[in-house]
Amino acid sequence: MNEFVVKHKFSTDVEYKDGIWENEMIDDNPFIESGMIKYQEVNEALKSMEFDPHSNYVHDKYEYALDILQSHYQIDEIKNIYTRMFEHPDEYHSEIISRILWASKPLLKDKFYRDLFVNYTLSEKLNNRAQFYLVGNLLDVQISKEDLSRIVENLKKINLGELNTDTGFRNDEQNYLDMNRFINSDLGSYFYLLYQNKQQLQVLKNIDDYFKGIDTIDDRWSNFIKGYFYEYLNDNYEIDYAAVDTFIGYSNSYVGFNKSELGEWKEAVTKIIQIEEFNTAGNPYIAVNLTRCILNNPDFFKNVIVENIGNKLLDEIFLNLVKFRFAGQLNSTPLLQLCCEKDIRFRSKLLNMLFRRFENKYVIDELIGILKRNNYNNSVELNKFYNCEVNSDNADKFINFCNEIINGFTIVDTFRNCFALLRNKSSDMNKGQVEKLCNIFDNLLNESEKKTLIQQVSDS
Repeated sequence: MNEFVVKHKFSTDVEYKDGIWENEMIDDNPFIESGMIKYQEVNEALKSMEFDPHSNYVHDKYEYALDILQSHYQIDEIKNIYTRMFEHPDEYHSEIISRILWASKPLLKDKFYRDLFVNYTLSEKLNNRAQFYLVGNLLDVQISKEDLSRIVENLKKINLGELNTDTGFRNDEQNYLDMNRFINSDLGSYFYLLYQNKQQLQVLKNIDDYFKGIDTIDDRWSNFIKGYFYEYLNDNYEIDYAAVDTFIGYSNSYVGFNKSELGEWKEAVTKIIQIEEFNTAGNPYIAVNLTRCILNNPDFFKNVIVENIGNKLLDEIFLNLVKFRFAGQLNSTPLLQLCCEKDIRFRSKLLNMLFRRFENKYVIDELIGILKRNNYNNSVELNKFYNCEVNSDNADKFINFCNEIINGFTIVDTFRNCFALLRNKSSDMNKGQVEKLCNIFDNLLNESEKKTLIQQVSDS
């Protein structure tokens, strides 16, 4: 500790002694009082600190010094240190600069810091995530049109080949990009900044400047970026529709396709379906887009689906096929039939979906037919009916659905709660509707429970 004090030139008369004394009490006072440290000395300490990227301590020494700086000094003194830092950033460890940039948003309420950070942004060669995060924060606050124009010009100077593609994922064996990996790199965070601020940064107008050198970087990254900005690209850019990363980048920006282009994606979709552990987390559009492409050429994808029937991705595609069928897309039915033929897990998923979309009798009958054709005679837990959202407008449809399920499957009331279920679902029904329900579930109710249910409606 004494060496630390000497190294960083803190002023104190207290001497620290190593060792443990029996029956000695630890002094409650901090070793270094904030009043002992002048802001100039903190500034010098910050400049000389070394950063250990592998440290497991929550409060590394640079964080400690910054805490002191932000907690114990007058505003003017803090501003003096920040001014020195961002007018001469090369004198400080880059990690300290980055830490302040990551925490810059609250500071930008003060015009002093806005001006300081704008000048820093304009004077520096922008090349890392923290700087791009700062630019994004500056674009969220009031900066002058002149400053905005100058920031745009500085962004145009960026050499894409100099931006790091390290995602920070150790031992990463995933051979395709996703948005999480993308934005955790310097290159990806630059393009994420452009995408999130398309209007202010006039991306469409300046696309050639921002994309200068795009074809000199790794194919995975350039393909992802071209997909991500698909509608902004002009004839100067060649799109590799067969690349997995192009499709993923596209699906992080867009849902749906121009009909004339749907067939272009066939090869990429095939490759994605063949990836055994493909992860769609954080990208709600990708499974929908895959499903749309599959439905554009269902005969072609039949073999692909059969060959990869065990892949988890098909679970999401299957659910979208069901949703599209309820939305009126007839050509999803053969693929639903195919999946149910090949794997029992799809039959179970299909049954579960019926309880959430019970109102369309025509489709319900069709999908129950698929289950019956595939010998799905498994018992159905009564609790599944709780997934049906019933009101006065759809009560009759619910009753018809109950009748279809009762006639098609063996209902199991494991917890003897048929009475509680029907009391819950019949709250908005009339007497005639409740009587029909009681007749449908006759074997699961006793006479007293039936009378109570009917009386409940009569009294309301």
